[in-house]
Order: sequence, then C-alpha cells, then structure tokens
Amino acid sequence: MEDIIKIAAVAVICCVCVLLIRQYRPELSLFAQIAGLAAVLAVGMAVITKVIAYCQSVFSQTIIDSGYLTLLIKALGIAVVAKIGGDLCRDSGNSALAFGVELAAKAAILLLTLPMLKNLADVTSGLLKG
Repeated sequence: MEDIIKIAAVAVICCVCVLLIRQYRPELSLFAQIAGLAAVLAVGMAVITKVIAYCQSVFSQTIIDSGYLTLLIKALGIAVVAKIGGDLCRDSGNSALAFGVELAAKAAILLLTLPMLKNLADVTSGLLKG
C-alpha cells in the first residue's frame, strides 16, 4: 500500500511540474514527462521486484518450466515499454507513430512466444497420437 502511495505522490508532483513547464517552455514539457516517468519507474521497481520474487517462488514449487516466467517477464516488459512509448508519441501529437510502436511490440511479443506455442503444439500432437 505504501509503495502505491509513493508512486502516486511522485506522479502527481511530476504532473504539476510538467504543467508548469508547459506554460512557459512547451518544447521542454516532453522531456519533463520522460524524467517524471523515469522517477515513477525507479520508485515502482520495488513493487516489480516483489512480484518477480513471488512468481519465482511459485514456479519453483511447480513442474512448470521456469523459462516460461522469463518469457512472461520479457513480454510484460515489451508491453510496458510499448505503452509508454505509444503514450509519449500520442502526447506529442504523433498518433500514427504510436500505432507503429504498439504494432511492433505486438509482433515482438508474438515472436517471443513462438517457441512456447511450438512446445504446446508438440504436446498436443503427442497426446492425439498416443
């Protein structure tokens, strides 16, 4: 709970700073937004490390390959980076570029999961044959 309060406080402070900068130097507001995002992500890393540690403990107690956790974290990272990049592009008035960033991220996630889909197809075909 206290982690979310810290993240929200940092985000609100950054939003106020961005609004003030936008009034006087609109060309610098995007850089202030990026700096605020970096600050929020730095504070949010504590929450992310807790989630990863919990997922590792769950995967270690099951027969599921821990490589799938790595795939999950990579896919989540791609999605988050694409969302942030797309939103920054939209904020600067480039919605077509934002669409391109998000489409490329979807393709990257699909490429990342292709080996897992192949394993699923192999298991399914083995069950159907045997």
